[in-house]
This record gives sequence, structure tokens and C-alpha cells, in this order.
Amino acid sequence: MRFSFSQISMFKNCQRSWYYRYIEKLPVVLGPQLKKGSQVHLLLEHFEIFQDFKNFKNLKSSNIEIFNDENFKNFNEFEKQDFLEAFNNPEVFQIVENFSNSELGKTILSRKSIREFEFMFNEKIEPTFEKESSIFIGYIDRINIFDGQIELIDYKTGKYKEPKFQDFSQLLIYAVYIFQRYNFKKINLRFVYVEHNLENSITLNYNDYEIHKFMLLNDIQNILNLLEISKISNEEKFEISNFKCSVKKLCNWCDFKEFCQEFQNSEFNVSEVSNI
Repeated sequence: MRFSFSQISMFKNCQRSWYYRYIEKLPVVLGPQLKKGSQVHLLLEHFEIFQDFKNFKNLKSSNIEIFNDENFKNFNEFEKQDFLEAFNNPEVFQIVENFSNSELGKTILSRKSIREFEFMFNEKIEPTFEKESSIFIGYIDRINIFDGQIELIDYKTGKYKEPKFQDFSQLLIYAVYIFQRYNFKKINLRFVYVEHNLENSITLNYNDYEIHKFMLLNDIQNILNLLEISKISNEEKFEISNFKCSVKKLCNWCDFKEFCQEFQNSEFNVSEVSNI
């Protein structure tokens, strides 16, 4: 089994929902907020193309002429469609436009960078290039390198979190990889809320990364241990009751609430809720 930050986060939040998602593999619905976030990420990942696209549009070029341009040569048909849909979404377009024109956006987007950087860990939480044998995979939205410094950036859409409520676990895991691969003494970690032109940031020093490596290894081991004790004979089946259900009000927006008997019988169950 290969893990990701979102998968581990779901397990720690509710083992039962993790079971439905990753063991039963029940389908999930990409709600409007998640879709908006995905489209914003796409345009920021290809920001230079976003800029060129605007110029082409201003010249009233056709989509065919645009995608024949050198900048679009690596796009397959599905990626072209996704980019067009994101670009033509007025709300998404305006979010990216406003962010790119802000001082925060200008500073981030002007620096030398790597976008959507994929990395993998082996079972010892060490960098690997062997996807088949990897145990963890992650994607860093943006890595900026400037003046001998490095910063890892994760874009966020939706409500801004006050600094005291910000969980940096995701970027701390990503920093573990960078420290093991490259010769940096410290890494700046930035959660950037593109709809608010605000950010929460911390700096992690090389001497402190080992604890976060250990914590990730421990989180993965906890999942594997539960799978092992929950396995039914030699079949690829597991005792669902071993996966604890963390019933709370937010369960009303869970993709798997209709399958969860504990929630259905709880005081938190509300028959109709609006999308978030």
C-alpha cells in the first residue's frame, strides 16, 4: 500500500472514513469547493501559460492556434480540456488574476521555481525513485529557490486559517524529503491562501527534521498495524468494527455518511445539509 498526506490525515481524523475510501474504495464526489481549488492549482502550476493564454485571448486567437503554440506542446487532450475549463471559469480566473497582481503573488510567482514536484519515500522514509516499491508519495505545489534559500509552498483556497490553528504537518513531511536530498540548512514553509493574499509560514532547520521523519514513519506503521490485526484469515478483507468511527457534526459532509451506522444513529445526523 502506498500512502499520501491526505490519506494519513483522513486516517487520523476518522479511521472508518479511511476504511471506506481506501479499503472498500467507495467513490467520492468532487464538490464545488474542491473542484475550484483543483482548478486554481492548475492555473498557478502553469502560470506562464495562463499569462500567454490571456494574451492570445486578447488577440482573439482560436483555441487551436493557442494550443499549437510552443508553450502548450506537452499538453495532452485531457489536460487541454481541463486547462480550458479552469481558464473559462470566471471565479477561478479572477482568483488567479487577483493573486498574481498582489504583492504576495508577484513575489512568489516571480522567483525561479519547480511546480508540482513529485517525490517518493521508501519504507524507511528515505528518498526513492522506484515508484513500485515506494510507500509514500507527495506533490509539492511550488518550490522556489532564490539567494541560496529554498521555500516550499502549498496553495490553499477557501477560508483563511489563523496562524494558531495552522497545521504544518503536510509541509513538514515535504521538508523531510528535501533535507535528505539536497544540501540546505533550513527550509521556509509557506501555506499561501490565494483568495485572501495571506500566508502562514515557519522555518524548519536541518537539525529538527528527524523528528518529523519519525512521526511520519509512526503514522504509517499505525495504519499497517491496524490492517494486520483486522485482517480476516488470508483474504483481502478486514473487520470493519476495528476502524474507529469519530462521530461529530462534520460527518454530515462526509462522502460515506450513508454507510456509517454509528453516524446514522447519532445526535449529529442532520437529514439535509448544504455543500461546503
